[in-house]
Amino acid sequence: MIADFHPQVAHVRNIYHHLSPSILWELKAQGVPVLYHMNDFKLICPSYNLVSASGDACERCKGGKFWSVIHEGCYAGGRAAAAVLSAEAYFHRWLGTYKKCVDLVLAPSRFAKQKLIENGWSSEEIQVLPHFQNLPLTSEPHPGGNAPILYFGRLSGEKGVADLVSAMSRLPGIRLKIAGDGPQRQELEIAARNSKLDSLLLGTSWVRLLKR
Repeated sequence: MIADFHPQVAHVRNIYHHLSPSILWELKAQGVPVLYHMNDFKLICPSYNLVSASGDACERCKGGKFWSVIHEGCYAGGRAAAAVLSAEAYFHRWLGTYKKCVDLVLAPSRFAKQKLIENGWSSEEIQVLPHFQNLPLTSEPHPGGNAPILYFGRLSGEKGVADLVSAMSRLPGIRLKIAGDGPQRQELEIAARNSKLDSLLLGTSWVRLLKR
């Protein structure tokens, strides 16, 4: 397919367990430059997200200590699956798959870039493309002054929704709505009740509507 299409560049993201990193070697063999779009921390953490089993920030795999994902039990798929992920990480580190086949890494933040540098990547190999939104330069207040804040997404520890709920207890004049589901849902509902946050709503109806 590469030979038929003759791409000038390959924009690669989320290839791990279906296409697999093997495509990087084929792209290199056919002289196609590779732009690796970083969506998670898979290059330095076999379980993707630098979060421990307890939900805390974790960097125990730093420097290629990928066996830590087995020892810590932080992968939701279980220790057997974690062992496979660890072996895969060691294998591609030994082959040098990403270092030899990727021409440029596109990171979503300076934080993500710094974590790669701390794990042996060169700053010149990484460019940052931050999330952005074009807002008008005006001093006028937003017309939706009474509009609530909306969190829309998965309810899990690494998303920081618990911190958001905690912050809302200090902001009585602002409303928050949460649309989503996940393993932290019950914990967040309890936290909202304990904080007497009557305006905080958890539901999945919007998610179901979008899926239709």
